[in-house]
Amino acid sequence: MDKLTDLKRFICFFYMVFKVWFLLHFIHKGKDKVHYQEKIAQMAGDLIKKMGIKVIIDNQQKLTSWHGMLVSNHISWLEIVAIRAYLPVYYIAKIEVQNFPFLGRIAQALGSIFISRQQKTTTSFKVKQVTNSLIAGNNVVLFPEATTSDGTNILPFKVSYFQAAIDAQAAVLPIMIKYLNANGSINTKVAYWDDINLIESVWQIAKQRDVTLHINVLEAIDSQGLNAVECAQQAREAIVKAFRTFNVS
Repeated sequence: MDKLTDLKRFICFFYMVFKVWFLLHFIHKGKDKVHYQEKIAQMAGDLIKKMGIKVIIDNQQKLTSWHGMLVSNHISWLEIVAIRAYLPVYYIAKIEVQNFPFLGRIAQALGSIFISRQQKTTTSFKVKQVTNSLIAGNNVVLFPEATTSDGTNILPFKVSYFQAAIDAQAAVLPIMIKYLNANGSINTKVAYWDDINLIESVWQIAKQRDVTLHINVLEAIDSQGLNAVECAQQAREAIVKAFRTFNVS
């Protein structure tokens, strides 16, 4: 029975990805994003549930009503989907994602901010892309660790993109992500890291049982009057403190 559940979850992931792609490519192609934002949020929530992941958000109202930049530690693709289920957001992605089968089209349609990592593209230009998106009124999620971890600690933050919040006069909302097993221990199997590919990650997550994704929404940071280093430092300190002191009530 467990193996059948694993297989159902595995197949469900790719079915849902295809369903979103079909929706965006054929049903809502060329239409304003408002036409499908609510549907995307519903499907994102459905996918998380079908993968067997329980989501608990501390201070959910603050998350769902937020406008500005969101900053989070990064462990898995699961939190990307989970946050999208509660709030329309734009994610910063490397430009190569545009060419990914199915996922590239989805990322484009949802308004991802594609960043080139080539040396000839200056940091100031990349920051300007994010700044413009914030000024346009979009919610932008930043994963300043610039990679994923195994979920047992918070990695150092890259500071460059915090300048976008300062330039756009946008507040910064730190979010702490943590995956816990039923016994309260940290689950590292959901982590999308250490050269694992997407198929391996989906299968590994499909085999997990009783995993809860905790999204801890922290106090907002006023970026005005700060420089990028100070803003990044305040955000990381808040997330690290929440990560170390978080207990399941």
